[in-house]
Amino acid sequence: MIGRTATRATLRAALRAGALAAVLGATLAAQEQPADPVAPAPPAEATQQAPTSPPAAEPAADAAAPINAHCPVMTDEDALPEHTLEWQGHTIGFCCNKCPRKFLEHPERYLANLPELADLAVPQSTTAGAPAPTVGILGRVHPLLVHFPIALLLAGALAEILGAMRGRTGSSPAARYCVGLGALGAAAAAFTGWQRAEHFAPLPGTEANVDLHRWFAVSVTAVSLLLALVGLWSRERSSGTRAPGLGLFRWGLLLAAVAVAVTAHYGGTLVYGPDFPFGD
Repeated sequence: MIGRTATRATLRAALRAGALAAVLGATLAAQEQPADPVAPAPPAEATQQAPTSPPAAEPAADAAAPINAHCPVMTDEDALPEHTLEWQGHTIGFCCNKCPRKFLEHPERYLANLPELADLAVPQSTTAGAPAPTVGILGRVHPLLVHFPIALLLAGALAEILGAMRGRTGSSPAARYCVGLGALGAAAAAFTGWQRAEHFAPLPGTEANVDLHRWFAVSVTAVSLLLALVGLWSRERSSGTRAPGLGLFRWGLLLAAVAVAVTAHYGGTLVYGPDFPFGD
């Protein structure tokens, strides 16, 4: 029994010694084996191509630059690049936003001031073949008449607002006076404006505003004429009771004031350009 135990202990010790010797031998063999040479890293210039900068682009010619140095309408003024007009394939510069309107109406008057277009045939006037002189005169007085309905209808609305704040039970006499005169002024302005629009060359970008201005003016005329009658109906009664139609008169007058302001805005764009009133 004792002999078997001694034999087993001896075998275990031998196995452990053999395993330890095998591990030490493998370690020594790995240390003696030469390491594989490491290939040197290629230089950055060989592996990474330097980015090539694109050639500098030459400044392109400004297609919108005017061909003229001085305004053809106000010849003493310089032509500015922000006030240009495309006309028959040429970009013409002006000193302000009013001169293109004059040039479009009568280009034959100002082509002599454009030596750059000396070889261009003089076009027919935009007023050639125009109707009788009476119609032309009516169209010319339109700018004189448009201010009356604008001022009078806005003043009438203000007078009626003040009357309402004071507790009036009928329409304000001042408001009725302003609305009556404003309706007559609106009718005259709409009639003369209609004549002018028939032979009107709009500025670029405002072509659609001609019809908008025209029909808003007709609407303002119709509403103001109706309000003039309603204002007489809604006069203050001696009994102190609220006059019939007073609410219709007041709300209609506010609507007319807004409509006449919109009409004036579209008219301004026809004269000063599509960016009116915030443009140069």
